[in-house]
Amino acid sequence: MRSEKAFVDINKKDHINSILNKIFKSAKPLQVWQKEEPLRQKANGVLKSLQLSQNYIELESTEVNGFLDFKNDEIFFYSEYRTTIFKSKIKYKNNGRTIVIEYPEMVKIEEARTQPRTRYGISTEHRIEALFEYNDGKKVIQNDVRVLDSSDDGCAILISKHFGQNLVVGGKVVVMNSSVEGLKKRAGLIRSITLFKNTLTGESCFRLGVQLLTR
Repeated sequence: MRSEKAFVDINKKDHINSILNKIFKSAKPLQVWQKEEPLRQKANGVLKSLQLSQNYIELESTEVNGFLDFKNDEIFFYSEYRTTIFKSKIKYKNNGRTIVIEYPEMVKIEEARTQPRTRYGISTEHRIEALFEYNDGKKVIQNDVRVLDSSDDGCAILISKHFGQNLVVGGKVVVMNSSVEGLKKRAGLIRSITLFKNTLTGESCFRLGVQLLTR
C-alpha cells in the first residue's frame, strides 16, 4: 500500500526552534540553494549556530568556498530530518565558507502515513477525550476535542490556540475515549502543530498531527 504524504506548515516560533535544534544537533548537512538565473547556486552546509534571541542562524559550507557565489537574497534549505524544507534571506556573508541568515518564519515538514486516512472535515461530530503532556511535563485532560481525520497509525485533531501554546512537537498524547473506532486507549506523539482557521467560527486554533504508537 502506498504511503500518503503531505507537507505541514510549522509557523510557531518555539516549534520551528525545536526542529532546527534537532537538525543542529544531528550535524548532518543541509542542501542549500538559490533560484539564480541562468544557473542555480547550490551547496551543502551545516548549522554552525542558532541565535534565536538575535533572530539569526549561521551556516558553514562543507566546501571551502561553497557560498562564494551566493547573493544576499532569498535562500532555500532541505534537511533529511523529517523531510524539512524552509526558506530565508542571507543577512551577510562572512566569507565563501560561512553565511548568516534570518530566522525562518515558517518551515515545512513532511507528514507520512502508512495507512489511508478518513477525512471527517471541520463540521464533524467526531470527538476524543485525551490526556496531553505540556512542555513542562504537566499532564492535562482535554474533553470534546474535534477529530479532522484518522488512520490506523495517526490522526489530526483541533485544539484551542490557548491550550496549544503549552504543547510541543514530540509531546505525548493518550486517547482516553473516542467516537472514532480504533482510537480509544491509544498512545501517541505530537508530530506537527499548525495554525488553523476554523471556517465555521472564524476562530484561530491549532491543528495537531498525532502519530499513534500503541493499539
